[in-house]
Amino acid sequence: MKTLKFLSIICFILALFLLGFVIRPGFFDEPGIRGRDAKAMSDLEQIGLAMEMYFDQNDKYIASSVLPKSVGIFLNDIPESPKNHSYNWINNIEDDQRFCVRTEFESGRFRWKEGIYYIFSNCGTEETNSQPKKLDDCCETKNSKMPKIDPSERGTGNTEGEPATEVCAKEGEEIFHINGDEKCCLGLKEMPITEGGGGICTIPMGYICTAFCGNGKCEGEYENKCSCPKDCK
Repeated sequence: MKTLKFLSIICFILALFLLGFVIRPGFFDEPGIRGRDAKAMSDLEQIGLAMEMYFDQNDKYIASSVLPKSVGIFLNDIPESPKNHSYNWINNIEDDQRFCVRTEFESGRFRWKEGIYYIFSNCGTEETNSQPKKLDDCCETKNSKMPKIDPSERGTGNTEGEPATEVCAKEGEEIFHINGDEKCCLGLKEMPITEGGGGICTIPMGYICTAFCGNGKCEGEYENKCSCPKDCK
């Protein structure tokens, strides 16, 4: 009888444990949470890529104290954030050579008590559990999941006079920034692969390494008013 009573207590404790696991926050809406996080990440990547295209055309980023409503001709409307998300812009009024936009993952609180933030800035993309509040934070956050890119090294590839220590893309080769480490070889610049039908430029799916964009001639398979506005009017 004592053994049966002991087993009943054990079963009761296990039942409470399993019940607590099942009714944990977000359990029943887990697919929805993952979907909203994925949309937020995609939206920030649209904003960030549009900002890079704007920089290529204007040699500066949009300077604002709040999230801009658009990014020139490259993004007509900033995407609306999904439920339980917000897109936060770091004030860059005094520094138009940098930008940073962030969102907090809805699922982050379940994985890390401080939450998890997704950032797109002039230094690249990253996930971090440290909330960025100023521009410097976006390039120096802790627990970064992605490598950072120094703006001064944009498109330079390997250092001249030194042996190549990494693979770089040659003239006409494509890079996609999937891993964040693809670079153009020395002397080449990244040109976004875009189209400009109807006066609207598409978000680039990749980049071409080239030395021709900026030579005053609209030429080549990928040069157009969106990918190389300096040459193609």
